[in-house]
Amino acid sequence: MLVYAGIDEAGYGPLLGPLCVGCSVFIVNDADPAAGAPNLWRLLDGAVCRSRRDAKNRIAIEDSKKLKGSNASATSHPLKHLERGVLAMLSASHGAAARLPASDDELFSMLNAADQDDASPWCDVRCELPVAQVADELAIASGRIQRAMERAGVSCSMIRCEAIDAAAFNAQVARTNNKATVNFGAAMRLVEIIRRRWPREHPLQVTPTLIASICDDRGMIGQLTQFVINTVLRQQTIWLERGLDLSIGINLSAKTANDPGFAAQVAQSCETWGLSPTRLLF
Repeated sequence: MLVYAGIDEAGYGPLLGPLCVGCSVFIVNDADPAAGAPNLWRLLDGAVCRSRRDAKNRIAIEDSKKLKGSNASATSHPLKHLERGVLAMLSASHGAAARLPASDDELFSMLNAADQDDASPWCDVRCELPVAQVADELAIASGRIQRAMERAGVSCSMIRCEAIDAAAFNAQVARTNNKATVNFGAAMRLVEIIRRRWPREHPLQVTPTLIASICDDRGMIGQLTQFVINTVLRQQTIWLERGLDLSIGINLSAKTANDPGFAAQVAQSCETWGLSPTRLLF
């Protein structure tokens, strides 16, 4: 059995709503972890695809930038394919208790992201769902996905989102002096939720080395390094308040060490926490 998870962030938050970092977790019964990541599109080929245009009318699951339509289209709602994929899969993840959210409030609740700042403008008006689909057709799409997962021995066991409203986001950025740290922190909290949910089912251990390797592969090593630096500086302030004067060593990737802007980022972080850069050993 393989616990297969994906995490990503919505690039527009919190400019057009809260910063949203979402995750989905699939259980693939017959997968061998040693064989690498399974191809879920192939396993669920009877119900899902990656393109907005499909002769079999399958449900498109892909990067949002590829699925969102044009706002200027006179024939199709720009969220048509995005909404179909998200709501159909979310409903299918509940199995026999499948249901569709009737509003954005219910959607956030189903995603465990219901704690929103009521003063935010996007909370002023309740948005009815769906906005670009017909509920009955979404129910059919959800059933189609459920049947495909049953045939393939796959289940969608979690779809979750961490939503950070503008006020909370700005407060975290002010505290860490780095947007990447806020984003990465949200992603790591989701990783911890997944790890606690499946502590023994998967033989692969989530180690610092594994996290660093994944971040390096995904082009996120800079975010990870900044997150670690801010965490270390925060801990040092706590130690100093308790009378402990300690320095901490931090491992750097070659990519980070050769980044011409790295020294300035370190200096800025140290200034934010009121500490000398000499407290950090690289």
